Amino acid sequence: MQKKDTKKDALINLTLLFFMKNNTKDEKLIDLAAHLINEIIADHKLSDNDILKVYRKLNQFIESFDNE
Repeated sequence: MQKKDTKKDALINLTLLFFMKNNTKDEKLIDLAAHLINEIIADHKLSDNDILKVYRKLNQFIESFDNE
């Protein structure tokens, strides 16, 4: 039996999907990511603040590679 995703798991998955959606030119992947993003937001009743936090953390993560 698969465990239910926690909010933390959902936010991590959301971060990865936003990254994939914003960094591909493949329309099928963009559509898939958008669909999964909407499902995660609905399933976990994520707020606008949660989504903004995801974007901030994603940007911090990406920028961390610039310092290497």
